[in-house]
Amino acid sequence: MSPAVMLSILMLGLPAGLLAEHRIDRPNTDKGFVTVHYPEGFDPARRYDLLFWFHGTGGSPNPGIGRRHKGFVTVGMSYLKRDHVPAGDDGGAHWQECLAVRQELETQRVKLDRNLVAGMSKGGWMSFYIAAKAREGLHAVGIFAAGKDPNTKEVDNLEGQGLSVLVGTGETDPNFPQAQLAVKILKAAGATVFYEEWLGEGHTYHSDGRVRHWLDV
Repeated sequence: MSPAVMLSILMLGLPAGLLAEHRIDRPNTDKGFVTVHYPEGFDPARRYDLLFWFHGTGGSPNPGIGRRHKGFVTVGMSYLKRDHVPAGDDGGAHWQECLAVRQELETQRVKLDRNLVAGMSKGGWMSFYIAAKAREGLHAVGIFAAGKDPNTKEVDNLEGQGLSVLVGTGETDPNFPQAQLAVKILKAAGATVFYEEWLGEGHTYHSDGRVRHWLDV
C-alpha cells in the first residue's frame, strides 16, 4: 500500500486496509461485487447504522441516498443471479445477501448498529420485497419510485411491527399507484409508514428535505 493511500486511511480514521470507498467481491451477483462507502470523518470507535442501497435498472452499485449522510456506512448492492434466488423468495434471498455482506464488514472490525434497506425504481421494488420477507434484523426501509407490484404475492404473512418505512414517489411517476398500494399494505401490516410525494415530478427521488430528516431520526 502506498504512503499516500495509508495517509488517506489514517485521516479518515478507517481501520487499516480499508479505503473511503471500496469493493467486496460477491460472485453470486450480477455485477460480481458490492461497493462500501464510509462517511466523511469516519470514526472506527463508534457504531454506524448500515444502509443497503439497491440501484435502478441499468445502474451499478452506488451509495445512493447514503452518499452524503454522515450517520451511515452504506453498501451499494448488486442483485443476485437468478439461480441463487429460490422461486417466490426474491426478498428473502436478497435480505440474506445483505446480512452476509454485513458479516463480512464486521470481520473487518467495522462497528455496525441498525440495518436499513432502500432503493430507487428496481431497487425500490426490491426494498418492498425485502420488507415483506425479512423477519429479523431489519429496522427501516426506503421505497423510492416504486411500491407494491399487484401481480406478486410477496406480502404473504407480512408482519410490519417495529418497521419504519418511507415511501417516496413523484406525482406523475407511472409507479404512483403502486406506491399508494405499498403505503396501504404496509400500514395494515403494522409498520410505521412515512409518505413523501414530489409534486409535478416523475420517475425520480430526492435525498434532502423530509427524506434526510427521516434518515436522521
